[in-house]
Amino acid sequence: MKGSFSRLLAFVILLNLFLLKASAVPPGEIFDYQVESFVSPHQFSFTIWETKALWRKLSNFASGSPSDEKRVVMDYFALLEEISRKKGTLSKLYASERTRYSGLAIWWVEEELKGLRQRQAALSPKVEKILAKQISEILKEEGLTTLGLIWPPLSIQFESPPHYLVIAPRDALFVRKGIYLKPKMTLGEQEALEEEIDKLFNVSSLVVEVGGLSSYPAMILDYPSLEFALKASAHEWIHHYLAFRPLGWHYDYSPEMRTINETVASIAGDEIGLKTLRRFYPELAPPLREEEEEGGKPVISEFQLLMRETRLKVEELLKAGDIEGAERYMEERRKLLVSKGYYIRKLNQAYFAFYGSYAAEPGHPDPIGEKLRLLRKKAGSLKNFIQLVEGISSPRGLDKALEQVQRPQP
Repeated sequence: MKGSFSRLLAFVILLNLFLLKASAVPPGEIFDYQVESFVSPHQFSFTIWETKALWRKLSNFASGSPSDEKRVVMDYFALLEEISRKKGTLSKLYASERTRYSGLAIWWVEEELKGLRQRQAALSPKVEKILAKQISEILKEEGLTTLGLIWPPLSIQFESPPHYLVIAPRDALFVRKGIYLKPKMTLGEQEALEEEIDKLFNVSSLVVEVGGLSSYPAMILDYPSLEFALKASAHEWIHHYLAFRPLGWHYDYSPEMRTINETVASIAGDEIGLKTLRRFYPELAPPLREEEEEGGKPVISEFQLLMRETRLKVEELLKAGDIEGAERYMEERRKLLVSKGYYIRKLNQAYFAFYGSYAAEPGHPDPIGEKLRLLRKKAGSLKNFIQLVEGISSPRGLDKALEQVQRPQP
């Protein structure tokens, strides 16, 4: 009964959306309006979040010696690891067969989690400011300043970022529409929403988790890894920096420009984050990779090879007009990946449309990634690399930048 009612409600909503007069919504925006109206109960409010985040930043200040700062940061990430362990314990308790003692055990772990989260909330503002200061020092050393200043000022906030609903057409691999959703949605709610959208609009959709978001302050996932936090923070700041330059202005002009933006942020963000880790927390830094030490070729993992092979085949099937064949193939490949220990909940057009924008990893089939890695190598310094890419306003601009660095010097 409940399922029938929800389907009837969805039908009524959709019928009203399609009956909108053409004069009310420009033809090119009808799809966006319909999807946004349907998803509106789940949408994330940036206005409310920004207001609370900016007030928190104004209300908290960090101080102390470098040694004190390092201790605070290390304590914070140890706390995140403990929270992660407790959440794992709680998941096991919920998944196991209930006994007369399981309810008490669940209550006990939940109470422990509450206490840990209160400690995390108390420490977060100080750690955010410490890391922002440390990353900013590296940015200054790399020359990534505007009139001698880090602009915009680097500011982060540890959060559980909103989920991101990716919508792609069924016959191509690009993001047609993206909407941020409330972070409290359960997995069941996410899958139900995907199913409804796919049926109502004949599209491919997927709700994904993001590690960071270039809001201001930047939203960074409270994941128990200092290396991740530094890289993600630097990644989002690169987006902030580019927002004042042609490359950032043209982010949404085409799927190719989105990929260039995200790949530049990944390349630069990873480099800055790793340098920050090696400067301030050397004992946590990974050893230099072989390709960094000797200029060797990047190692491509089994997962990267499988995904590259899958994407190329999917593109081939879609170009031939075999949408159903492509979807069957993706499901077969998903099962293969799961059997090899790579858990992917759903592998569809929206998956490739979203993750295809991040072409920094070796083995990615999009040539943009290889071009940008080559440009970074030829540029010499990170500053030169950013200066070469920040003025790009079209995919052809990337080719011109490569031609510039490869041109024989007189």
